[in-house]
Amino acid sequence: MNRLTPAQRVREALSAAGHDPLKSLSQNFMIDPNILERVAEATGVGEGDHVLEIGPGPGVLTALLLERGASVRAIELDCAMAGYLRVAFTGERLELIVGDVLSMSLDSLLGSRQRWTIASNLPYSISTPLLYELPTVAQRLNRVVLTLQREVAERACAGPGHPARGAVSAMIRRRFDARILRRIPAAAFLPAPKVESALLELQPRAAQEGEATRESYRTLVRAAFGLRRKVISGALTMGPDALPRDVVEDLLRAGALTGRERAETVSEAQFEAMARELDRIKGVGE
Repeated sequence: MNRLTPAQRVREALSAAGHDPLKSLSQNFMIDPNILERVAEATGVGEGDHVLEIGPGPGVLTALLLERGASVRAIELDCAMAGYLRVAFTGERLELIVGDVLSMSLDSLLGSRQRWTIASNLPYSISTPLLYELPTVAQRLNRVVLTLQREVAERACAGPGHPARGAVSAMIRRRFDARILRRIPAAAFLPAPKVESALLELQPRAAQEGEATRESYRTLVRAAFGLRRKVISGALTMGPDALPRDVVEDLLRAGALTGRERAETVSEAQFEAMARELDRIKGVGE
């Protein structure tokens, strides 16, 4: 692996790939060496650890993870960029998968090995869909470290009543402790995006005994936030995920809610209580 500065590696990779950064793939490559070191440090990986890296691009973060002794399984959608990675990292502990992470099961990408770290300079266009899927593999992870659009990172961390609170907040905070480690200016990327980014850390929490199924929890969260101008009783009885009114009344009682609350004020614990009641109504586990 040749030693290049991040900016040199990005330019070499683009030259080898034969194209400029692709807007269609949200290609904004990090080139600030100090921030890259901070991202690698935040993963906490060392000798013998295993990392799933999403969208490695030219491999600027990949190189730092390999230097720390980790083995990296990287998934890259850009075939030309993947070709560069194969040459640049010949002989390294890098397994490259060419494809779209959103079309694959995260569980299958992790394979049979139990404990992983996920790290990524995440393309903005896939950040929210990926955050929705991370809870499905939370119990197999040591940590998740992502750079992504600041507003999305704030939504991932937002607790009840926070202005940034949304469906992704309730999904992520059910399974992770989330915090923003630092903001990242646009100048840290090539090309510079029009928005500020942030470094997000997710620490998995253990699942609790007797938890609701993910299907019921997700159904309620999507329904509640799908019509966020409505109070929660209205949101749950309308829209594509609408539930019968008598069922909603039972769910609200289980969550100790009046029905006049807005979705953004409802806690993960209240969504959980409602989801357990929905499982009971559906006969799940009987």
